[in-house]
Amino acid sequence: MTFNRKNQLANLSKLYNSNENQVVVFYSDSDSDIHEIIKDFLRDKEFFYYRALQLSSDEQINQFRNSINKQLIKSVITEPGYYGALKAMMEAKCEKRVVVIDEFQHIIKYSNELVVEILKCINNKWGNQPVLFILLSSNAFFVENQMVEKLKETAYEIAGIIKLNELTFIDLMRHFSRFSKEELIVSYAILSGKSKRILAFNNNTTLKQNIIDTLLSEEGVLYKKGMNILPPELREHSVYNTILINIAKGNNKLSDLHKATGYERSKISVYLSNLMEHNLIEKIESFDTPGKENTIKGVYSIKDGLMLFFYRFIYPNLSELLLSDKEKFYKTRIEPYLCDFAKYAFKKVCFEYMSILNKMEKLPIKAESFGTWIGKLGNIDIVLSDNEDRNIICLCEYEKDNISYEDFEWLKFMVKQAKLSGDYYYLFSKKGFDERLLYIAESSDDLFLIDLSML
Repeated sequence: MTFNRKNQLANLSKLYNSNENQVVVFYSDSDSDIHEIIKDFLRDKEFFYYRALQLSSDEQINQFRNSINKQLIKSVITEPGYYGALKAMMEAKCEKRVVVIDEFQHIIKYSNELVVEILKCINNKWGNQPVLFILLSSNAFFVENQMVEKLKETAYEIAGIIKLNELTFIDLMRHFSRFSKEELIVSYAILSGKSKRILAFNNNTTLKQNIIDTLLSEEGVLYKKGMNILPPELREHSVYNTILINIAKGNNKLSDLHKATGYERSKISVYLSNLMEHNLIEKIESFDTPGKENTIKGVYSIKDGLMLFFYRFIYPNLSELLLSDKEKFYKTRIEPYLCDFAKYAFKKVCFEYMSILNKMEKLPIKAESFGTWIGKLGNIDIVLSDNEDRNIICLCEYEKDNISYEDFEWLKFMVKQAKLSGDYYYLFSKKGFDERLLYIAESSDDLFLIDLSML
């Protein structure tokens, strides 16, 4: 494996080493290294593997049976349905077997028959030969929001649910050891911690050259991915493209999208829901505070960094890109706006930094809740709150080189708008802070200044 996934392998191995028959769900977002982890885990083990497609229920059963039949050595499937295939697998003698059902959501979206039959298997000792069923998925939204509804009561018999999280900024720093911190922030903004995309960048060249080679060249791996980033099952790509281009422009509320596109609000809502189902956009919920009257609701953002890059830089300028020199295009259409583009990734890095400090108990409070407050006059980038309603307020500034005292005063005004107590302040800056802030911080126990070099 290219990346360190020892914890995930350890979790799977613990389940495998159990003497019990078990069903576990192992899932991730798209473009992860989940299949590489499974291949590593299955090494030197007896296993059966089926990759589900988007098929009718009857054709799914046929494909499942055909696939398993080819993997059976001494036995054959003699009985009908999923049961017949599972029975044949269980009768194959071995110390312990693993059965992997890949992209299982394509099966249970239409019927939970397979899971019902699997549960019958795990409740049967089958000659005291234990079995581990792994239900694999690269659709995190489905697992987290729809799986239980589809499985109904059978969901409660699943032994464990393991999520393969995206790689963090620390992982990125380890992988791109020759990149500057600024190059790492922009890379994180584009690649979103997705392992397969990270591998497309070359550690031995510059960020600029990586963008030109992989994102602006028609032969680039990420260019091809970005040009086909909308899943084929989403119909009317023209509508999705229109909505996404406008979100990338900053039209991130339903009313804004209605004015910009001319589509009915009900239509836009359906398309937004479909995009959220595929984990491509998210609806940002404001951190809950007493200042509800000053809060904006229903703000949408493009969650996928590669998608945001394409809908902000590539699609609106595609004709120019195809005809112009790539380096010139980079200098005129991308480079001047990279700091603005990367500000969301910088905020994510700050969030990860505070999460680590919180776990290590190195913050002045033990935070129980994290979030972003979205106000009518402005936002609070990060709010951390404990059980005693003490708060840490964070400002994450990447567009400007330095944070000024006036910026700090504005943040405190936002805290009043949110009707929060500002017990502690953490200010994160791309480069540094003005002299007045530095002077105040020297004698303050509640103001902490962190620049990019410290992350």
